Amino acid sequence: MPVAYTLKEGGALIHVEVSGHVTSQDFYEYLERILNDPGVRSGHSTLFDGRTLVGIELDADHNERVLAMEKAHPHKLVARRVAYVVRNREALIQAMRYESVSHEVEERTGVFTELLQATMWLKS
Repeated sequence: MPVAYTLKEGGALIHVEVSGHVTSQDFYEYLERILNDPGVRSGHSTLFDGRTLVGIELDADHNERVLAMEKAHPHKLVARRVAYVVRNREALIQAMRYESVSHEVEERTGVFTELLQATMWLKS
């Protein structure tokens, strides 16, 4: 599974590991799993660890669909903070695109290249 997650800190932190080649469908399925997971707390933070991501292929309307899902289920899908840890150029561009629209659901989003930086930012 290219998008897997672990709940930490009693559901207050979602640690998402994105690896290999990932598509929009993989992200939509991840959001559905989060939506149906009773352990996810409202107001959680999300750490997207994409350090082993090889490729990313997103639909043209990917961000709009994600935002629509988040707006429909804000208590479950909208994070207090989202930190993206990415190392390849393609993933960096996609993370920055989402960062530019995340204000629509009042998510604070950061894009990082190092896991430690991202973790410290989430905890600040």
